[in-house]
Amino acid sequence: MRLLVFEFITGGGQLGETLPESLRREGEMMRDALLADLAEQSEIDVVVMRDPRWSVSRQHGAATWCAPRSAENTMSFYRRALENVDVVWLIAPETSGTLARLAEMARAAGKQVLLSDAATLAVCGSKYATYCTLKDAGIDAIETFRDVNALPTSGGPWIVKPDDGAGSVGIALEVNIHAARQALCGERQWPEVALGGPMALGHPGPAPQAPTPYPRVMQPWCEGDALSLSLLCSNGQAALLSVNRQHVFLQHGRVIVDALTVNALPHNSIEFVALGRLIAAALPGLWGYAGVDLIRANDGVLRVLEINPRLTTSYCGLRKALGINVADLVLKLFNDRELPNMFCDRDEAVELNLGMGYA
Repeated sequence: MRLLVFEFITGGGQLGETLPESLRREGEMMRDALLADLAEQSEIDVVVMRDPRWSVSRQHGAATWCAPRSAENTMSFYRRALENVDVVWLIAPETSGTLARLAEMARAAGKQVLLSDAATLAVCGSKYATYCTLKDAGIDAIETFRDVNALPTSGGPWIVKPDDGAGSVGIALEVNIHAARQALCGERQWPEVALGGPMALGHPGPAPQAPTPYPRVMQPWCEGDALSLSLLCSNGQAALLSVNRQHVFLQHGRVIVDALTVNALPHNSIEFVALGRLIAAALPGLWGYAGVDLIRANDGVLRVLEINPRLTTSYCGLRKALGINVADLVLKLFNDRELPNMFCDRDEAVELNLGMGYA
């Protein structure tokens, strides 16, 4: 089996554009962690897309590195890379439907994709659609507004963020409802989000239909512990791999994830296991590795922020934390169509230092 790895930032997703160093570093971390795991799969030939500006991984095993041809844009490069592979593993932000469109292109070319189905990618690509889905399933989630006319008349502080954003990119903290309303309505300058726009993707075609896009949403600031779950999902079921802590700080009104502690809390905790199962049941098309951002509020309630239906940066610490090869688990799930048994050789907390990226 030939497997294509396309990590968007380091793999040529924005050829010819300038990218922040933090995005490159985080993308490289995820790519290299995945390649290190795949290197143990002797029956798989791995092909890796590479932007020639970025380095070749030292953990690539016998992988074949594929670079764009002269004057080749991202989409023609991606289409060419798809020609001689069977399966595609994508790591890309949800911004502007990037992840969903890349998956749709691969499926249209007759390739298997190690991701959730199109409908699930569309829901998870929208903060508002995710909130509505979880709310309908009776799962506690941070209240999310997209309509300025539905906003409360007082209160704060508030978070304003792109509806289709990834990680901490483009997130701003507003001190009160009036400032948040101005940000939501576009009455003042908004921090630019330069990830995966339509020009970067070369207009590859329509994405799976999601709810009507709203560029920004608002959520009330929730005091508490910023956490994330690493899940393995299939057919409405979920296995909890780890509970991670996000180290968040504020800088000039921006909310930034500076570091992660992978496996910070017990991964057999009943409340986290139960939440993972509820999320998988609410989104039965959620498949493979997925990350869930949440807050343990000061009242003790777990409230979900968003769901990332792809590898997240926490993946980079799972091998060291648990002694497991998560890529192997995903491939077993792909072959056997059921969640594999998971045996951990160790149980340690692992620190990952980050710049602002799309965790």
